[in-house]
Amino acid sequence: YRDVFMTLSWLKNYNTFHVMASTWGCEEYIGPTVEEYIKRFASLKEGKIRLDRFKDEPIIVFSIDNCHFSTEEFALSPSTKWYNFKQGSAGLKYEVAISIHHQEIMWIRGPLPCSVHDMTMFRGGTSKDIKKKKVDKEAFIFQIPDGKKGVGDSGCKCFSPPTRFIAIDC
Repeated sequence: YRDVFMTLSWLKNYNTFHVMASTWGCEEYIGPTVEEYIKRFASLKEGKIRLDRFKDEPIIVFSIDNCHFSTEEFALSPSTKWYNFKQGSAGLKYEVAISIHHQEIMWIRGPLPCSVHDMTMFRGGTSKDIKKKKVDKEAFIFQIPDGKKGVGDSGCKCFSPPTRFIAIDC
């Protein structure tokens, strides 16, 4: 379990491998091990993220929101696009949808820079695509079958079509 906790530590703290070597040991071992376990974590997505439960569910089937995670400054690409206004530091944003009727995550999208507006992210846009008006057709909004709805915060208000979300002012 040591390697799993080492990887989780890196994901949470985002320390350099040199700094992690003081806690976890040999720096040459840390890099390849962390990369291997991140690939393993990512491979779990296919088995855990499922959208096939929509068919037999009631009309309202999920709740969706964006989550901000603080990170260290991105030294290789410093920019205001990483600014997390909620926590006053650099950060990343993820879109997460959870099933209302089952204990499972239905969707995860990210990471994207915190500067991407919630509505842009919900509609399938990224910070790179704002000016080009490109849309990711694999975004969650395009996966929702007709007749099914989800609950979201006020960032969902301006959806087209509006029949896919019930926006709640928080």
